Amino acid sequence: MDENLSDEDREKLRLENEIRKIKMELEKGAKFIEDPDMPSLPPEIENEFLNYIEQFEKMHADSKPVSIYDSIGQPPFPKAEELQDTELSEQLDKLYELLNEHQIVVESVHEVDDREMYRFITEDLFKHEVFMIEKLPGMMTHFTYEEFYPDDVKDVIVHMEEFFDAFFDLSDDENLYEQSVSDTGGNQWLHEFRASYYKLDVHSVSVNEVQIHEGDPVTASCVFDLAMDAYTEGKTEKHIYNGSGRAALDYTSGGWMIQSIELPKAI
Repeated sequence: MDENLSDEDREKLRLENEIRKIKMELEKGAKFIEDPDMPSLPPEIENEFLNYIEQFEKMHADSKPVSIYDSIGQPPFPKAEELQDTELSEQLDKLYELLNEHQIVVESVHEVDDREMYRFITEDLFKHEVFMIEKLPGMMTHFTYEEFYPDDVKDVIVHMEEFFDAFFDLSDDENLYEQSVSDTGGNQWLHEFRASYYKLDVHSVSVNEVQIHEGDPVTASCVFDLAMDAYTEGKTEKHIYNGSGRAALDYTSGGWMIQSIELPKAI
């Protein structure tokens, strides 16, 4: 793509890109979401991106499903129960290397021990069917353990831990904790809480109980323990938070979001 385009040619290319995106949305159900806070891509870069998408779609349409095991050449491998602990890590590394050679990445969101990961790859992932396409340079296919074995309880715990890390960090002027909290949950008091303190000295905070409630939407409730000293401006007052708190969460298309949260009462 020629990057030395005139302003007129660049505008024509921009209009061409818009027409192509509208066509993809109507014919393929594609979604192009633009962030108003981010600068737009140069039209020549966006054009290359659209070419990439169309090329991928064509390869996908012309391909047939095949198991991952077949796609990587049906390599011989020992079963998980046949391996000693000392052999397992080496065999798992060989699997990772082989999969990477075929542009496949296997990861986990939460910690999974080596034996279970090896079993997962050889017994579950190998049977999984994908479309056999000629992959473009740099293109990787990603799989996570949790796609096959989701763990809502662990997901809620991680979400709460990320919230606590951001919420109790008063030096965070960007209020990153808001990314964990629904803006419809009536949690304005969280801003007021942070604004009322000069320093938060967190001794410990941990989620000790999670319940998942099936429904539409799926919701969760959790209980957490908090031990914290909170100081007002100039350390003129010290409030002690020591006890159990509660939170309610909803599962959305973007993951878990805190709908409401209640800290233990200060003494």
